[in-house]
Amino acid sequence: PEEEEGEFTLDYPFEGGGSKAVSIFLEEEEGEPWTMVYSVFGRLEDLDPVDLLSRNFSPGYTFIAADEGDAMVMASYPLDDLDAESLEALVGDVAAWAQALREEFASDVE
Repeated sequence: PEEEEGEFTLDYPFEGGGSKAVSIFLEEEEGEPWTMVYSVFGRLEDLDPVDLLSRNFSPGYTFIAADEGDAMVMASYPLDDLDAESLEALVGDVAAWAQALREEFASDVE
């Protein structure tokens, strides 16, 4: 658990080595519990927000978001519909996209 109650962070391992930190927490949306998954890939001030927003028009549950100056890949999924296989896929998708964006923008955010 992290400082915030109910939020957990894990290192998602990639085949071939390396890993990406991914955090998971629950949030109420319209009275229903949702699983929220995110991974930070850079600082918003170092990136082009318009370019990042244009990347949100892709299919799937993952999207790019910002919070307190951090640029992140995020996904949400209804807790009542979530099973272990779906959670694993969701965490993997978030980790992979965040890692790809971190590598793409590495020269801009380091």
